[in-house]
Amino acid sequence: MPHATRVLRWAMVAALGVGLVPASLVAQVCPAQWSADLGTPGMGSTVNALALLPNGHLIAGGGFTSAGGVTASRIARWDGTSWSPLGTGMNVTVLALAAMPNGDIVAGGQFTVAGSVTTSWYIARWDGIDWQPMGAGQAATVRALAVMPSGDVIAGGATVERWDGTAWSPVGTPLNDLVFSLAVMPNGDLIAGGQFNSITGPADRIARWDGTAWQPMGSGMDANVTTLAVMPNGDLIAGGGFTTAGGVSANRLARWNGTAWSALGTGMNATVQAIAPLPNGDLLAAGSFTTAGGVSANRAARWNDAFSMWTPLGTGLNGGVNALAVTPMGDAIAGGSFTTAGGNSSLRLAQYSFGGVAPAISSQPSTLTAKEGAMAAFRVTATGSTPLSLQWRKNGVPLVDAGSISGATSDTLIINPVTAGDAATYDCVLSNTCGTLVSDPAALTATCTTDVDNGTGTGTPDGGVTIDDLLYYLTRFNAGC
Repeated sequence: MPHATRVLRWAMVAALGVGLVPASLVAQVCPAQWSADLGTPGMGSTVNALALLPNGHLIAGGGFTSAGGVTASRIARWDGTSWSPLGTGMNVTVLALAAMPNGDIVAGGQFTVAGSVTTSWYIARWDGIDWQPMGAGQAATVRALAVMPSGDVIAGGATVERWDGTAWSPVGTPLNDLVFSLAVMPNGDLIAGGQFNSITGPADRIARWDGTAWQPMGSGMDANVTTLAVMPNGDLIAGGGFTTAGGVSANRLARWNGTAWSALGTGMNATVQAIAPLPNGDLLAAGSFTTAGGVSANRAARWNDAFSMWTPLGTGLNGGVNALAVTPMGDAIAGGSFTTAGGNSSLRLAQYSFGGVAPAISSQPSTLTAKEGAMAAFRVTATGSTPLSLQWRKNGVPLVDAGSISGATSDTLIINPVTAGDAATYDCVLSNTCGTLVSDPAALTATCTTDVDNGTGTGTPDGGVTIDDLLYYLTRFNAGC
């Protein structure tokens, strides 16, 4: 897919703007492929962590000091068009990132300086303007982060601790070795994975915090757990260097259904460092492996849950992958130590599009005339690969469901009741992983009401003239009715 089109899709995530593909675009099939469209010349060194913000911006953390040719010390933001630093960044490597619901970013790693904060001790919070300390920080390297439903931050490394916005406190009895990954289950339980092998009883490399104590999850794994993810159905996926989970063969990946562990096919031939669920229930896995399910898959593969099979992501990458993220449009972002993706230069960061059919419109919205106080509905019939997003606009400005507006992101925009201020030009923006398309514009004309015998012009006449009727008449007269 052309670079400009892919950049446009990123921009659409943050703010629907101008320069969109004309409505005459014919539906096309776009190929699945890797691209280096996250800025050139890529990252100056290894990427260890990725996080997506609520506005669609991407945060990358690692050991780099430049991003897309811009100076950025170990952490940077991609806004869909360009990279920018987050203040003066960190003095040493970032290993973990977490996006807060309000858009703040928590970073953890080996650093002891973040921006102007010199007492961050391995963890700090970006508030959109500057880096802020989180108490006295942590006593050792922060390797994993998670955000609880309450908004509390969990930091994992040599210990597991909770930040409640004011102070740090330990999460239960200390685990006896390093924690590499954290995940939060739908019921609020916390999962920790790493190289520990004991809590109050055996808990090999993985354990569950139920709010009171750490609990084992079966008999655990025979080697390190490096990454965790929760699937849309609530199952937990663990990845790492292990070959057994719960006593059953499971090569570097395993699924926990709440009761027992099971394998995902025949797994991988080397370590899985990162996993990420797709909205349809499939799973992305990446790391240092070169086969998945017995087929060639260079460091990245997709698990099709419906068919229980692995497929490669193109020709893959030439080096290790440490982090994965899935954009709101369904593309995959990989970060690591690689320098090529899909055979093309892509320094440590690359984007993979799964391909599909571009948006197409079979029925355009029609121009409407509606009486003030009545209802108006614009409709568009569209096709294209899912997820297919729709966004109605008024005079080029995106609409939201509020007041008289409903269906702002559906195939039917409803305005009820129509007022004089609704007279405008409306269109619909459609977007998926293959591109963005704008419908033909359609005008709404709001005609004046003539009934003034009720003070509003929309109700049942009461047979008398009141001050409300007179005021309404004057309002209509001033509006040119």
